[in-house]
Amino acid sequence: DHGASAKFLVWKRSILPCLTRSRAAGRGYWCSTRGRPFTYAELARCQGLDSNWVNACLEMGVPCNAIGAMLGNTMSKNVLQRLLPRALWAAGICHIMPKDLW
Repeated sequence: DHGASAKFLVWKRSILPCLTRSRAAGRGYWCSTRGRPFTYAELARCQGLDSNWVNACLEMGVPCNAIGAMLGNTMSKNVLQRLLPRALWAAGICHIMPKDLW
């Protein structure tokens, strides 16, 4: 875990830990296969977003650390695809239980 104190220093193989706002804002996730921190475009892809989203934010003048913070606050796209239809059905907004795409 790039930039963590000794108390919180951990590493995992083939797993990206849960993105947090503060860690993503500071590019604190290390890509061991590349020998460098993850780029914001790579973090966006880990959340299921198109990496062009990062470019669009930069063109609008959003600071890089704010982009990282937004990525750390997002839920993964695949989680939302499963959660939202069930939540809408449970709330009575959707009257037919949606088919689970997964």
